[in-house]
Amino acid sequence: TIHQPSSRLYQKLDWLMLLAEGHLMYYGKADQVLDWFGQFGYKIPFGVSIADYVLDISLGEAGYSSSGKTGSAAVTELYSAFEQQYAGTANAHKYSSGFSYTQPKISNGAVGANSSAVLPV
Repeated sequence: TIHQPSSRLYQKLDWLMLLAEGHLMYYGKADQVLDWFGQFGYKIPFGVSIADYVLDISLGEAGYSSSGKTGSAAVTELYSAFEQQYAGTANAHKYSSGFSYTQPKISNGAVGANSSAVLPV
């Protein structure tokens, strides 16, 4: 995983998983992320790196969506739209790429059934 990649490093990514407020906002080919957000009225300004712009969108700092929402309301609209698009799948975390994610079980601060790792409280 890479958190806040530089624009040079972003250009080398094949796939992008973007989370916002604990929700999956986008998962797909990195070179198609602008097409996805373009559907909601987000157009990258000239001279801004894709990596920076996508992070701005995920933080609700990229202006207004085509529905007029901004800030946290725009973020909710975007991740809800992504989740709704994939709601018909058996698992909302499985996509055509073959990517599959299973959330680990957490009980009494330990991750997994036989794990000794403890999450910070």
